[in-house]
Amino acid sequence: MADGRIAFVEEYLGRVSVLEDGSVRTLAHLGGAPNGLAVDGDGQIWVAQNGGVVGDWRSDRPVAPSIVRIDPGTGFAETVATTASGFELQAPNDLCVGPDGAIWFTDPGLYGPLPRTDHGRICRLADGREAEIVHQLGQVYPNGIATTVTGQVLWTESRTRRVVTSDGTSIRTIIELDEPAMPDGCTFLPDGTLAVASLGSRGIHLIRDLEGRTTADLWRFTPGCNATNCIVDGDSLIVTDVATTQHDGRLWRVPLGSRP
Repeated sequence: MADGRIAFVEEYLGRVSVLEDGSVRTLAHLGGAPNGLAVDGDGQIWVAQNGGVVGDWRSDRPVAPSIVRIDPGTGFAETVATTASGFELQAPNDLCVGPDGAIWFTDPGLYGPLPRTDHGRICRLADGREAEIVHQLGQVYPNGIATTVTGQVLWTESRTRRVVTSDGTSIRTIIELDEPAMPDGCTFLPDGTLAVASLGSRGIHLIRDLEGRTTADLWRFTPGCNATNCIVDGDSLIVTDVATTQHDGRLWRVPLGSRP
């Protein structure tokens, strides 16, 4: 955040927290299971609220799946969207802020055994209008999402292990990661490399060519890491690590100079 704090979601606790001066404190109690967040150009925090689901776990304080905006100073939370193109949101997972200020988010539905009835969506929220479905996908479970400085949208698909991109109409696969990778959140590094957090790989995949002409290097920086998301902070990468159970989790600060 602009003031140096690090904001992150805690799904099982239904809250958004901040790390400041070496201590963690709660910024906003949301209930459900806030799944991902991003900070816009005005410093406002945007949260993908999946409603209260993590695998087989269900929150004892379920809420409507939604996109939520939080004031970073007061922690006041406002539900901005519960539908896209007239359809109720299924379980928003992650979001990012595009170069034009629009909020892009993934709405994959629930993750579980096939067959399912929920199909993934890529959605856009801009200018105070109702969110719109930009892409209706299959049962691929779109997860992390990012945009380039020119507005190109990319997202990960946990079921297919793919990283894909769109020009607004057609969808193209950039790369398919090898098993056991389960791509999750993603972000761009200062040199344009796409960093993709992966649960199964226990690290960060580095994709240097968005045309798919290179393979993804795996950055394993600590044993036992289950990386779920990442973001650049100066000369470091901040990584969320779900660790092993509902009751623990870790934030890592990893120097960018240590990457392969």
